[in-house]
Parts: sequence; structure tokens; C-alpha cells
Amino acid sequence: MKRLSRWVPELALGALALALVGLLVAPWRERGLPAAGAEEPAAYPAAAVDPPVAGKPPATARELAALFGWREARPAPIPATAAPATPAEEAPWVLAIGYVVEQNGARSYLFKDTRARTVLSLRTGAENKGWKLVEVRERDFLLEFGGKPYIIKRKP
Repeated sequence: MKRLSRWVPELALGALALALVGLLVAPWRERGLPAAGAEEPAAYPAAAVDPPVAGKPPATARELAALFGWREARPAPIPATAAPATPAEEAPWVLAIGYVVEQNGARSYLFKDTRARTVLSLRTGAENKGWKLVEVRERDFLLEFGGKPYIIKRKP
């Protein structure tokens, strides 16, 4: 049994080698160009070609490419931001403290109103003690109080 297990891989490799040699040695039929007056044979038999569907045009290259996962590059839409009607003024008495990440992943931003001596916790669109967080920007925040917009600078 041990002798047989030694010969099985060698026999398999030998059979594979013989098959490859047979493919290389076998003569291949060369395909020549048809003569100038000869008719070209039909690529497909007439029965194998599906008849066109009435009223439906053939697929375009884009439709065929979509079948294989190709997508056109489209420019990213520019989000429409509502600019306040009145110019926003800076509110130096309101300080940005930081933010807290809630359990659902939303951020609540903390602000300290030094005039009223209160701390505000605001989410975008939410209102607290008359203050509403309108927009979070890269360098500042846009808050609204009593319908008037205010800019609060972030900590440097």
C-alpha cells in the first residue's frame, strides 16, 4: 500500500505531462482568409439568433457596461445651505466648550453663555434656552437667538 501511495502522484504528473505534449504535437488546422470571390459563412445559424423585440431598441454601450458594474463619474451635489437674511454678528460672550458624542452617534455641542452664566447643550436644529444651533462650520458655529444669527468662534 505504501508503494502504491508513492506512485499515485508520479502517475498523475506523468499523465498531465503526456497530455500537454499531445496538445503541442497535434497539428492545428490553420484558418486562412477567404478568397476574394468566396462567400463568407454565416457566423451563427439563423435559428440561433433571437428575433428583435418589437418596440424596444437594442441595448446601448452604457447599459451593457452597467451590467458589469461600471458607473459614470458624476459630480458630487453641492448641498444647499440657507444663508441667513440678516448678516450674522459675532457673540464674544458665548464660548464654545466642546462636544459630547451620544449613544446613537450624534454630537451635542456645549456652549457657555457668560452673560446668563449657563451651559447650553445643542444639536443641529435643536433649541435650548432660546438658542438654536443652525450650522457647524470648520472654524466657527452659527447659532440663532430670537431669530437673530450669531457666529461663535471655535477654540484655536
